[in-house]
Amino acid sequence: MNALFGTKAVDRVATAISQAFETLGGTRIEIATVQPLVPYLEFLGEAYRKNIVEHGGDELCLCPDLTLALALDIAAGQTPVGAYQFDGLVFRGSRQEVTVSPVQRQIGVEVFSDLASSDDDVQIVLATVEALQTSGADSFSLTFADPGLVFALIDSFDLHPNWKARLKKSFSMPATFERDVADAGQVRGDLALPRAFAGLGAEQAKQALSEMFETAGTVPFGARSLDDIAARLIDKAEESEQLLKPEDAKLLMWVCGVEGAIDNAFGEFASLLSNRNETISQRLQAFSNMLVTLRDKGVRFEGARFDANLGRELSYYDGFVFECHAPDGTVLGGGGRYDGLLSALSRGTKTSGAVGAMLRPDRIAAILDGGQ
Repeated sequence: MNALFGTKAVDRVATAISQAFETLGGTRIEIATVQPLVPYLEFLGEAYRKNIVEHGGDELCLCPDLTLALALDIAAGQTPVGAYQFDGLVFRGSRQEVTVSPVQRQIGVEVFSDLASSDDDVQIVLATVEALQTSGADSFSLTFADPGLVFALIDSFDLHPNWKARLKKSFSMPATFERDVADAGQVRGDLALPRAFAGLGAEQAKQALSEMFETAGTVPFGARSLDDIAARLIDKAEESEQLLKPEDAKLLMWVCGVEGAIDNAFGEFASLLSNRNETISQRLQAFSNMLVTLRDKGVRFEGARFDANLGRELSYYDGFVFECHAPDGTVLGGGGRYDGLLSALSRGTKTSGAVGAMLRPDRIAAILDGGQ
């Protein structure tokens, strides 16, 4: 395990990172180490539990993600929308990899603002690159993607909204996503009851259900009301009539598999999505403009890659994402955009554009020291 604080090499790297991120402004903030467990599982999925260090039972955990922790505070009204810097610990790691420490030090910046700005995207990447260079880590490569373009593709399909929401949610879990893509295009033969409700209005469906329960001599079980059950049966019937077309499923999986040298891979990605709709065209142009601007400002793209799957592990990313890698492939840091995060956490009561980045000073110091 690399030292996280107190060594000359790590302290020097940490200072360089902090100074580079200070150019973006923002208030220095401390993130509480102990966090409520449930919001992380609700947002990142129950499968994420294997990466979380639980604390004192099943209600608390040690902070597994600083961005989500800060966003939870903002969504709850405990912290105002704004720009913030942090230097703190994250406790996250697979239980299967017992030799890997779950404790990570991250230095980062988060910008929550009312207006989402492409200039913020450029400035976040430039500050991260400056931090790496001034710390002495000149030999790094960049990988880019944009999960928001995959979500925009899903939105363009003639598909029931429930399936669209399900595919977006499972995008962060590749195996589940592939299963959901298959399920979304599968004609079900076991939906006799939902199909009986197809075309019924809410009141008609509710009356039919009431008569069914009365005939059976029973009542709805649990917390679901007749309204809830009727609405779900109508949804199930409509879902079965608005399935994912085979050609759309093929395109979606093809798009998600694009990866390679950035110019070739992004060119392939863009050609697959070209002329789909105005929203996708605008997003593609914005992404392309960002890459051009970064090049114009001196960012080196030797070895840079595009990987459509980047950003899947942390499901809150819904815009451009990037990672910085050492020559041996070690992830040194990264960031991206997550404009929908506050809205999702606050059930729509708070909205804000959001972009951020973080770097790992211990990993950078280890690379500079030759891993010793």
